[in-house]
Amino acid sequence: MFIKRWEMDLGIVDDIKKALSKDKEGAEKFFSLTSSRLDNVDLKSVFIALRVNDKIAVSVIESAAKRLGIKIAYLVNLLNPQVVVIGGGLEEAGDKFLNKVNSTSGMGF
Repeated sequence: MFIKRWEMDLGIVDDIKKALSKDKEGAEKFFSLTSSRLDNVDLKSVFIALRVNDKIAVSVIESAAKRLGIKIAYLVNLLNPQVVVIGGGLEEAGDKFLNKVNSTSGMGF
């Protein structure tokens, strides 16, 4: 039986594809780092590039983290939860991602 893990994307894959199609030199570096192509880029390849500070991956992840931080701040103000849990694969983006979400949301987690 094959079970696929559900991943939250936040538009990261679409954003990275747009950025890669605009920056040919950056795209070459990204594809050599991740062994991917434009038609099969996924979150895993973005996170691989992020770990070596690829400029396109860093830019896209920072933008996604900011969007998530804004959404979390809105929901916290609306619902006043005790806990906010970030999962869905995004935790694999690492501390840079989580720190940007934290600073944007103002939650201090």
